[in-house]
Amino acid sequence: MYPQDIKSVVDRVNLAVEPILASLGLTLVETTFRSEGGRWVLRVAVHKRGGVTLDELGMVNQDLSAALDVDDAVPFRYNLEVSSP
Repeated sequence: MYPQDIKSVVDRVNLAVEPILASLGLTLVETTFRSEGGRWVLRVAVHKRGGVTLDELGMVNQDLSAALDVDDAVPFRYNLEVSSP
């Protein structure tokens, strides 16, 4: 995968995650997509003043995963990780 392809995936993920985060009162910190140990990992870091709960992280993960499946933003297998710094 070329750097411009990675940027395209990150841009599409950012578009998909923004309404999800807005509905939960969360903000996007960073999205990364890279190969690690022979597998692709998509990481989305989110934040909320006062902290993010595990339930909120789970909701973002579930809703974003569904949105990315519909959009087919990533054309191959990857692991999605949603976290808070």
